[in-house]
Amino acid sequence: MKYGDVRKLQESGFITDEQRQKIVERFNLKEDNTRFLVIISFVGAVLALVVFCLLQIQVGLQARSADLVNLGVVFIAPDIIAVYLGLFVTMAFTGLMFVVSGVFLIVFGVYLEKKRRAPMKQITSPPEGLRPEATQI
Repeated sequence: MKYGDVRKLQESGFITDEQRQKIVERFNLKEDNTRFLVIISFVGAVLALVVFCLLQIQVGLQARSADLVNLGVVFIAPDIIAVYLGLFVTMAFTGLMFVVSGVFLIVFGVYLEKKRRAPMKQITSPPEGLRPEATQI
C-alpha cells in the first residue's frame, strides 16, 4: 500500500483523517513523489515521437515519397499542438499574473502622467497679471 492509496481512501470518504494518519504512521508510509518521473517520461515520449516523425520526413524526402512526408507531418503537427496547449495550461496562472500586472503598470503610468502634467502647466505658463513679453529677459 502506498501513501497515495491511503490519501485516495480518505478523499473518497472511506476513512477519516485520524485513521489515515494512523495508517501512515503504522506502516511508515512516505508521500509519493512520482510527479517528476511522470514529467520525465512524458517529455521522453514527446521527444521520441518528434524525433521519429522528423526521421520519417527525412526518409520520405530522400526516397521522394510524398506519403511518408505527409504521414510524418500529420503526426508531428498534433504533437506540437498538444505540447503547446499543455504548456499554456500549466502556465496560465503565471501568464494571467503577468497580464494583470502589466495592465496595472499601464494604468498607473497613465495616472502618474496626468498628475505630472498639472504641475508642469503651472511651471510653463506665465504667472497671472504678467505679460508674456515681461517674462523674457
